[in-house]
Amino acid sequence: MSTSELRRAAEGLRERTKSIEELLLTLKYAIQEGITSADMEVYDVELPAKFDPQRMEVAYDDGENNNGDQVLCTVGLGLKKVVTKRVVESTRIDRSEEIMKKPDVVLQSLLEGSKNYCEGYEPDSPHPIDLGL
Repeated sequence: MSTSELRRAAEGLRERTKSIEELLLTLKYAIQEGITSADMEVYDVELPAKFDPQRMEVAYDDGENNNGDQVLCTVGLGLKKVVTKRVVESTRIDRSEEIMKKPDVVLQSLLEGSKNYCEGYEPDSPHPIDLGL
């Protein structure tokens, strides 16, 4: 091989080594400096539960302060983003959650409002609403 061919081969090898070195530095950063990943999770309210306006929405809101009311059921699923991050130079992993959409719930107090409508209704009696059919 001539001297110019050796120089070109050495330059080509240097270029390949440089790209491998850049990939290794990127990998080193990911391993040592931290890795962050995020997942989206669907969730609902575990019962029994009291209404918490920070984590839930009332599906049939009567406009009253519902803090602390008993949740009857979930009628709409919530969505949260869960971020997991490895802490720099540690084996500790931090996990944080951000609520993207609160689950919709029905409160026990909704049924209490319908109690007056149902009082006096007997299964064998005619329906209290005459539809005129």
